[in-house]
Amino acid sequence: MNRNKTLSFLPILLLTVLSLAACSGPFKGGCTVNCGTGTATVSLTLVSDTPPASPSLLSYKVAVSSVVLTPTTGNAFGFFPNPPLVIDLMRLQSDSAFLGTVLNVPATTYSSITVSLSNPQITFLNNTSATITNASSASGSCVVNAICTIGPNAAGNPKVSTAPFPITLTSSAKIGLAINFNLSNSITVTGGTMTVTFTPATAGVNVLSAFNLPRANANLGTNQL
Repeated sequence: MNRNKTLSFLPILLLTVLSLAACSGPFKGGCTVNCGTGTATVSLTLVSDTPPASPSLLSYKVAVSSVVLTPTTGNAFGFFPNPPLVIDLMRLQSDSAFLGTVLNVPATTYSSITVSLSNPQITFLNNTSATITNASSASGSCVVNAICTIGPNAAGNPKVSTAPFPITLTSSAKIGLAINFNLSNSITVTGGTMTVTFTPATAGVNVLSAFNLPRANANLGTNQL
């Protein structure tokens, strides 16, 4: 063997090994971390705000079947609980529901978030001045001062594209995002008929909004959401 040729090959081999070690991805699956844009971790919660004055809501359950982040360019990235998460929004005025932590979210800029909602079940006190006819009760309608339940066939995919969006996720970042459900904007009562919608037709009226976690003035420690 030519000893000089062997020694001259060693620096090249060493550089090759070091370049592979810098990439933490699996050998056969390709590099997934420290290899370009990288990925981030996003934790999601759901909260709600003040309900309408009438009817007086006692319970407002809804099913969450997906939460999808849409980038300014490229493919959307989603979280799809199976079975869907059933959440009582009335409990979230002073609390929050943890939807989940999404790992390996591509590090890029996202322009919006979309939530798929369905199967609302609403129990309320009819404190309006008229009977609500499309609510279930012993008599088939909900008279004034009665407590009734409505289960409309409502579904929708409301989207948030206003602040804090756009959101830029950097490689290895860990962020928290809260989705706020506007109870008043999702329910109307007209002519004795209660209507539930997740995507109001009126311009500027939205069921969902969002904000970054932790909230301003939160008494949390470093890296706590």
